[in-house]
Amino acid sequence: MKKKGLFLLVIIVLSCFMVTAVYAQAQKEKEQKPWWKRIFSYPVKVTEESVNITADAVKTTGKGAKKELENLKGMAQGDKEMAKQVVTDPIVGTGNNIADTSKKIVDMPKTAAQE
Repeated sequence: MKKKGLFLLVIIVLSCFMVTAVYAQAQKEKEQKPWWKRIFSYPVKVTEESVNITADAVKTTGKGAKKELENLKGMAQGDKEMAKQVVTDPIVGTGNNIADTSKKIVDMPKTAAQE
C-alpha cells in the first residue's frame, strides 16, 4: 500500500511540473509577435520615440529659458556674477541640449526595434 501511495504522489508531482512547464511555454509563445507584426509596429515605435525626444528637448529648452530669466533678474538687481552667467549659461545649455538630443536620435532605431 505504501508503494502505491508513494507512486501516486510522484505521479502527481511530476504532472504538476509538466503542467507548469507547458503553461510557461504557452505564455512565452503568446508574448512573441510574428515577424510581420513586428515590421508594422516598428514605424509606430519610431514615431513614439521621436515624440519623446522632441518633448524632452522642449522641456530642456524651457528650463534653460527659466534659468536665463533668473540670471537676467539677478543682473538687473546688480549681481555681477549673474552678468557672466547671462552669457555663458545659454551657450552651455544649448550645447548640452544638442548633445543629448543627438545621442537620443542616434539610439532611436535601436530603441524602437526592441521588443
